[in-house]
Amino acid sequence: MNSEEPPHANGDGEGDPSLRSIVDALPAVVAYVASDQTYRFVSKNYQRWFGEDTDSLVGRPLHDILGPAGYARVEPHITRALNGERTSFEGRLDYRSSGPRWVRATYLPDFDDQRR
Repeated sequence: MNSEEPPHANGDGEGDPSLRSIVDALPAVVAYVASDQTYRFVSKNYQRWFGEDTDSLVGRPLHDILGPAGYARVEPHITRALNGERTSFEGRLDYRSSGPRWVRATYLPDFDDQRR
């Protein structure tokens, strides 16, 4: 996670069409979140999970989408990823829009060429 756009994103949440096809075919929800904790990219499954399209997700802060309870649960993991640590957890998340769900999540830091 960093403040730059990921290599696959072009600022509108779409990015490279072939990479988008691969990510959208994964049986998982995938998102790229910048260091300001706003969405830069979301997969089709992520859109379905929250019932919103790319335009309504990209650029919005995590806490707006996850809601207070969901965000409180993931915030320590987000902070660890932003500090350069890979982190995972499994458990129940209570989302604002979609209610309680059992999730297994992995947060990966995104380093630039200088490993920042």
